[in-house]
Amino acid sequence: MRQARRAGLLNEIFLIVGHPAEGEAEFEETQRFLRRNRHWIDRVAMTNPCYALPDTDLSASLARKGVELPHEGWYGYGSWIDGDNHVVGRIRRMKALEEEVRRLGIPCGDEAIVPKPRGLRAAAQAFLSVLRRRP
Repeated sequence: MRQARRAGLLNEIFLIVGHPAEGEAEFEETQRFLRRNRHWIDRVAMTNPCYALPDTDLSASLARKGVELPHEGWYGYGSWIDGDNHVVGRIRRMKALEEEVRRLGIPCGDEAIVPKPRGLRAAAQAFLSVLRRRP
C-alpha cells in the first residue's frame, strides 16, 4: 500500500467478513491490518458479510461440508451456518469493523468519493487534491 501511494495511486479497499475459514484470530488480524495501514488507506468502499452465492466455489465447498444453503435472495445467501460462523456473528463483525474504520478516521462508503474530472489535467488536479488531504 505504501508503494502504491508513492507511485501516485489511491488505495481503496473492500472488506468481507465471515468467510468460512475466518475465526476470531483472523478477524482480529483484519483489525490489526486496518490499524497498521490506516495512513495508506484512502477509503473503505464497503464492508459486507460473506455471501455464499449459488454456483460459486464457495457455495460448492460449503455444500460438500454438509452446510445447508438456503438460497432465497441476498438475505438467504448470507444465512448459512457453519459451526460458530453464522449470520448474526458475521453482521456483528461487520459492524465492529465499520466502527473501527470510523474510529481510525478512514473515509468509508460515499464519504470520500472524488468527483469524476473531465480531461487528464483535471484528473491530475483532483488526484493531487486528494493526496494533499492525506498524511
